[in-house]
Amino acid sequence: MSIETRTPAYPVRTLFVAIELARDRWRIAFGDTLARKPRIVSVEPFDAAELTEKVRRAAEKFGLPVMVRLVTRLSH
Repeated sequence: MSIETRTPAYPVRTLFVAIELARDRWRIAFGDTLARKPRIVSVEPFDAAELTEKVRRAAEKFGLPVMVRLVTRLSH
């Protein structure tokens, strides 16, 4: 028996996001599928507008469209 893996016909650019939740600040690490050094920022807890802006800026920095596939990992 063999396991078949399927690769898309085109590369799927993905913005990976890891969020470390803390009482004072949330630390967010952004990366993409090209194995570049991650971008690390922090935001005030529960500040959705600031978090959204950081995601937009990270997508822009990594050359990804604003409408990008987003994969997150939360830790606390």
